[in-house]
Amino acid sequence: MIITEQSLIQFNRCPILVDKELSNAELSQVNIHEKRALLSLICSQQHLPQPTFESDYDLSTTHTPLHAKSFIHPKITFNSCRISPDLITFSHKHCSIYWLSLAFRPRANDILQLSYHYHILKSAGYIVDKCLLFTLNPQYSKGGSRPLFNSQSMDYTCKKKEAKVKRLISTISEQHFSSTPSLDHHCFKPTQCDQFSTCWPDHESWSIFHVVRLPFKEKLSLFQKNIHSFEDFKTEYKHISPLQYKQLSVDLSNTAYVNQTQVNALFKQLTYPLQCFDLEVAQFANPLFKHEIPFSKLPFLYSVHHVNDSLQELDHRDQLFLPHDDFRLALTESLLSDLSPESSIIVFDATLEKAVLDDLAHLFPQFKKEISAIQDAIIDIAPLFIDHHVILPGMKGKSSLKAILSALDSSFSYSSSSVKSGLDAVHSYKNLFFCPEDSHGDIIDTLKHYCKLDTQALVEILRVLKPYLS
Repeated sequence: MIITEQSLIQFNRCPILVDKELSNAELSQVNIHEKRALLSLICSQQHLPQPTFESDYDLSTTHTPLHAKSFIHPKITFNSCRISPDLITFSHKHCSIYWLSLAFRPRANDILQLSYHYHILKSAGYIVDKCLLFTLNPQYSKGGSRPLFNSQSMDYTCKKKEAKVKRLISTISEQHFSSTPSLDHHCFKPTQCDQFSTCWPDHESWSIFHVVRLPFKEKLSLFQKNIHSFEDFKTEYKHISPLQYKQLSVDLSNTAYVNQTQVNALFKQLTYPLQCFDLEVAQFANPLFKHEIPFSKLPFLYSVHHVNDSLQELDHRDQLFLPHDDFRLALTESLLSDLSPESSIIVFDATLEKAVLDDLAHLFPQFKKEISAIQDAIIDIAPLFIDHHVILPGMKGKSSLKAILSALDSSFSYSSSSVKSGLDAVHSYKNLFFCPEDSHGDIIDTLKHYCKLDTQALVEILRVLKPYLS
């Protein structure tokens, strides 16, 4: 078995993951392209030799000195261990290791990987002159005077972590761990594990984890007491809140709960024809345009469905802007053309839309008045679900747009599209910038289709709610 950085990270999360192929957003092809562009900048700023990409070296057998060379993401093997540093330089038997964290502060996994690189290279007989960890500078602004990266020496930290790295390598290589899965926080956090369905084939019946406003620790404790389902919870738990009773009633009777007073109040605010609106944003570590900071929310695509008072579609408009020339002014003008402050603009969770419009008003003060009028016309339907005024069977304790749609008897679905989430949309859009050899036409069509589904979903939700008007 070859032990890699991912082996250590996955073992730290759960031992049975050590040899599994898991999805990893940071290892996606798009993110690798983005990271390599940033590493090339670091190479230039540190006055390092022109880097070579993705070379393979086995330090157990090679006798070729790696002199005065820089490598980005090489695969270096030594004694059944493989490392792939972000950036490394060699000079005879000396080397320096550089690691870039796509974050504002170092993360635990960044430090673990850098410490692993240090240990393997030291074990192979190299003198590690320095271990540098780079993070993004939150004070950086495109076109400003501050640097994009902050850096800090990790020499002492890597030496201190070496004993832990040795123990991990020994435990993994000798397989001194249980291969039986155990249900705990690591199965769910930071996101549900890719192997969850494999480890727990009966998980679909574990509705205890869908109970609203019940701390995860309490859910886990109840599960370990064999309280797995809504039925178990209703029978065995003595402190059920009124909201939890409401949720149990909805799912056990398969009957929606709708607070008609709240739905009536929402519909009374509406001015027709309605404009169901959604936009997509991308975040680049190295911002594309002037005055942006790392991970600025860059709107690049929007969709608007216009519907009449019978909720029948009148027309659909969308625009996607390619990540080349600065398109923010063109996007602002297009939005102001396609949205009218004279009728209601329906969104799901207005936080993003309002923040983006605030940014555009700040960037283009000549449109501040028009943008403010657009913001005033926004009606957010998310609070109906977030505040549990509407609970549908099958929402599983969630209130996202996707959770609501999965609970509806909907005639359309995201399942057939390669873009199924906002994160997928960001990766696809970044393809247009970092992977120019890819088929842009297909990517653009897929992104537009995804955004169109989001605004169609808003129309669908309004149609479901309308029969409850009194």
